[in-house]
Amino acid sequence: WTASMVYKIIINYVYTGATVGRRQKSSGVGSRKRIRLEQEDWIYADISSATDPIRRALQYVMKGNYIDFGVLSDVNSEKLMELLSQAKDQTIDEQIFEELMQDLTSAKNMVLLTDNCGEIVLDKLLIRTIMSQFPDLQIHVIVRGGHALNDATMEDACQVGLPDLVKVIGNGTCLQGTYLPDISKEARDLLEQADVILSKGQGNFESLQYCGLNIYYLFLCKCDLFTKRFHTHLYNGILTNDR
Repeated sequence: WTASMVYKIIINYVYTGATVGRRQKSSGVGSRKRIRLEQEDWIYADISSATDPIRRALQYVMKGNYIDFGVLSDVNSEKLMELLSQAKDQTIDEQIFEELMQDLTSAKNMVLLTDNCGEIVLDKLLIRTIMSQFPDLQIHVIVRGGHALNDATMEDACQVGLPDLVKVIGNGTCLQGTYLPDISKEARDLLEQADVILSKGQGNFESLQYCGLNIYYLFLCKCDLFTKRFHTHLYNGILTNDR
């Protein structure tokens, strides 16, 4: 509660929405988002031609989580391209992946929680891939309800055409992560009624872990805290759940 109130005070009294938007653009977030748009076709072609398209899409999504100005002081396109080129080599916990596929097979509805605006094109490609394999699955996407550093908002979702595929809503708050008591009733109801939730990013993991919902977390380890916690190396992707 204290952290959420402090952040609200900072947003309300220190930065206006326009100021945050300018900070994002001046940091290069917008240009890195355009890189993803320009390369959408070849990434989706690689995903579609893979033996297991959903696995490949998850690999790209994990590596794309690198685009995070909230954690990294220097996000550069060369490192991003290096990580994306290594996507097919990204390991995935086989037991958790099998659990995810079983849950998707039996699920009626799914929610995806986005993270950084720069990687939202990859979220869109993951959704397209899941929809192609599970056409009857109802999918919703939840973005931030306001500016939260470089997190994806409704504006970002519209720029990449995400609402043309699925229903997208804001979560009613400008806080980083997803703090259930603070988000809107609409967003909270969607999460509580979802058969499967895909949660992007370290912030969502930290705020949702062990909340009792059926969540699969997807993120890139970008700091020592996470590399030690998951016994892995920097810039390795993680697919995990609370089981």
